[in-house]
Amino acid sequence: MSNITKIICCIILGGAIALVVALVVPVLSNLEVLAFLAISAMVLFLILVWLTNKEQFVSFFILFLPLIPLFQALLPHEVQNDLGVDVLFMEMLFGGGLLILWLTKRNIGLSTIEYQKDFKAFKTIISIWVFLNLLPTLFSMDIYRSLMLFLIGVFEPALVFFLIVGKTRVNRKMLLSLLLGLIGSGIVLVLLGFAFKFVAAARIGVNFLLLREGDIYGSNAVIGAIAFLLPLVFMGSRHWHGYWPQSVFNIFRIVLFLFTLLSLVWIITALSRWGYVTFAAAFLLALFFDRGYSKLRWVVPLAAALLLFMLFFPEHIREVITYRFTQGQPLTWESVLQVAQADARWDIWQNAWDYFKDNIVVGVGLGNHFAISPQRFTTAHNIFLNMLVERGILVSMAFVIVIAFFYKLNFQFRRKAKDQNLRRLSLFLGIGMMTFLVWALTGGDLIQARGFISAIPAHYFSVILGLQLYIIKLDCLAKGTKRGEI
Repeated sequence: MSNITKIICCIILGGAIALVVALVVPVLSNLEVLAFLAISAMVLFLILVWLTNKEQFVSFFILFLPLIPLFQALLPHEVQNDLGVDVLFMEMLFGGGLLILWLTKRNIGLSTIEYQKDFKAFKTIISIWVFLNLLPTLFSMDIYRSLMLFLIGVFEPALVFFLIVGKTRVNRKMLLSLLLGLIGSGIVLVLLGFAFKFVAAARIGVNFLLLREGDIYGSNAVIGAIAFLLPLVFMGSRHWHGYWPQSVFNIFRIVLFLFTLLSLVWIITALSRWGYVTFAAAFLLALFFDRGYSKLRWVVPLAAALLLFMLFFPEHIREVITYRFTQGQPLTWESVLQVAQADARWDIWQNAWDYFKDNIVVGVGLGNHFAISPQRFTTAHNIFLNMLVERGILVSMAFVIVIAFFYKLNFQFRRKAKDQNLRRLSLFLGIGMMTFLVWALTGGDLIQARGFISAIPAHYFSVILGLQLYIIKLDCLAKGTKRGEI
């Protein structure tokens, strides 16, 4: 079985598990059985990949990320934010596999004077970022809880970054594998979101299109994760023609089309005001920065899809979407602004800022916002405020430096790249990072306090960082500046 076939089989497996969850969960009395089966299928396949081709392990791990929260979602816990021994066991299993892979695989270095210092500096910055995140963990209000989230959302994503940058063979085939793993992961995540949304709607007897939350795979959480990938929808696949063999290119095009369709439907039906803003931001950023390419092929299909959705769905759904912006008032700019000003987030932000001023250096600890929130919200609904209140000023400054250095390399590479396909991919990686930050202004953090689902944005964040450095290495290889065997 080829590596590409394995990835396609995993995407199908993920979709099948999502559909099984949707169909079986309402009638099952013992959810532990279903969770065990889903996680077992994932673990067994990862073990198979480990034994047959360790080179592809990272791609498959990225692909399987959305399935990991099934363990947390389906097993019964005393409270929503419980992070028990079962979650710790799963984290040790997957984190341990990544750590062993990182320790045993040969390092693939870069001998380019132009980028060598930048690569070393970026790796050092990520290492400092991980170390600084350990400080608010050790001084946390709940050390066990914070340590769990540190392992899930900081240490493990950092391992993924270092594996992509320093341990992954550099060639076009591996780039395709990483891209398929990332986009396929988004497909599985959205499918699971629909599955849990359908289950939740069936339980309370409402139209699933009118339900904003679907248990742990909630509307806003899914949008926050796929925000990194949304700009790839506008990147398209036509310019990759000839970059890979025709059969492989067709697979890439199909996977990208499926993600485009599913993500568009999810965002429309999520009834999230900021989700609409996030999608609009991705589109406008792509429209502005992707100069030299026709935008008509994007605008027409998207506008047609939105129009058909609004025309064929029942009128009350349109009313619900409008109600999200106006709260029953006539649809005017004044009513939209009034609803925005009355949003509970203003109180959440003020409360988070007040607690930050009392815990400036190390914060209250990872995952502890819900403990200091009068409304018991798991996040401050703003990535910078949440990072300040939970992790303190040092980690927040390190986060800004990571973002700044990422864009430094992104802009530098786009000016000097010889491979136009990689140059354009770099552009959309940068837009993806910016799109996530737009969502995170009112959405949440890289880590939320709901178990593994909260770690998916943190992993995608590391994958985007790693892919930026990876395509730089690939471009250098094409120019003949790479030293040693690749």
